[in-house]
Amino acid sequence: MNPNSRQLVEQLRTGEHRLHNTDLHRAYGLSRVTATARYEIARELRQAGLETLSDPANEPLVVRKTAPDRARAIGIVSPWWKRPWAIIIAGLIALIMLIGALSDDAKTTTAANQLPSVTSVGETTTPRPSAEQQPALTLTDAAEKVDQDHYAAALAIAAGIGDEVERRITQKISRRLAYRAINALRSGDRSRARFLLNRVGDYSSTPQSMAAWARYDAAQQRVAQRRAADRQRRQEQATPAPSLAPQSVPSPDTSSGPSTTNWCGKRDGDGDGIYCE
Repeated sequence: MNPNSRQLVEQLRTGEHRLHNTDLHRAYGLSRVTATARYEIARELRQAGLETLSDPANEPLVVRKTAPDRARAIGIVSPWWKRPWAIIIAGLIALIMLIGALSDDAKTTTAANQLPSVTSVGETTTPRPSAEQQPALTLTDAAEKVDQDHYAAALAIAAGIGDEVERRITQKISRRLAYRAINALRSGDRSRARFLLNRVGDYSSTPQSMAAWARYDAAQQRVAQRRAADRQRRQEQATPAPSLAPQSVPSPDTSSGPSTTNWCGKRDGDGDGIYCE
């Protein structure tokens, strides 16, 4: 503390005082009293036991000197930074700053782990999460991939779990392909159904896949029968119908005169009425 501040406080009597620039110039020996200088003087006067009643930026600087007993009662003699509330606030601020610094460090570390690493010129690889960060994949995860028609991913998950899970996932893929093939048959898309059923051969055979094949064969037979019926109908329409002209009846031979035939099958050749001679 400036000795001039302590001396000025000792010279002042109890009560309020207006310290103009001339008073401060005389007490401190300053060539020019600025607002910054008044702030510094006000701070030292408070430390010395005076109360500041005005803004140090404006002239005059109004202060008040209290009796020693009252000064100790209101805590003026004790610096503000030594008071309990100031210590508590400072501790809270320090704690908040520490928590913020730790959070920033954690975010920086996470961002650094997520940045791609350069393996060669023009190529980058995304870092994999650590074993602690990567969750364990289960049969449910593999089944969800099958339902999404991601069969390769489902088999990769199942292979990492065990042979039994891989077998179950393979059967589930076969059933899924059979279900999709049946839907294609219902919509009349036999080529799509054939493609899906051919994929079943890469996986396990199931009752569902066999039933789907049977429905596909039945659909093929129905189509073949319809085509054969259509061909026959077209051939019948192209062949002309036979004509129905009346047949001619031969006329009796009358070259040798009147002649008739009796029951005996003989003819009256001479016209005497005797047939069977």
